[in-house]
Amino acid sequence: MLLEALEGFAYMGEDENQLTFLLDGDVEKLVDVKFEDENGKAIDSNGSFTSGGTLKSYMFSAPPSPKWKMTVLVETSGAIKKIPFALKDIELP
Repeated sequence: MLLEALEGFAYMGEDENQLTFLLDGDVEKLVDVKFEDENGKAIDSNGSFTSGGTLKSYMFSAPPSPKWKMTVLVETSGAIKKIPFALKDIELP
């Protein structure tokens, strides 16, 4: 019974409203994935999950279109900026 429950969490069924990708490389560098329709309007997913550290799935309210644009944001050494920041003389309640 417990095994059946755990297997249900790992189910990667074929859902027409879902996109699933195989991740390769340093997955810790993956910051975000964004989707836009053909007019550049952002498309929010209904959630996402990762299975086994290498499969990433995104669920949508409608089937994804081949006209959609996917942007993958990846951390690079050039993407990190150190900006001086300090809080001074802040009155707390």
